[in-house]
Amino acid sequence: EGAFEQVERVLAKSGVRTDRVVLHHQRPSSIASMLLEHADASHADLIAAGSARHGRLDRLLTGSVSTELVRDGRRSVLVVPPVDPPHARERVS
Repeated sequence: EGAFEQVERVLAKSGVRTDRVVLHHQRPSSIASMLLEHADASHADLIAAGSARHGRLDRLLTGSVSTELVRDGRRSVLVVPPVDPPHARERVS
């Protein structure tokens, strides 16, 4: 909640208008479809989404929301990768 408010304040200083929407709908066949339908209805220029790491089986069974959003191609998409936990960063160094 605080992070959204901070980003909105920074963008507002540049004259950028933002809308934060929480969708309460019955889940369609895919989350990406629901997001794309809302983007169409609200005439959004950009979809910003966070991604999560899933195992191969999860990706195979459920697909990737980020991939579906990007493949749609009707608007710009900003995908923020997940942050590695501190213990994972230590192993890479």
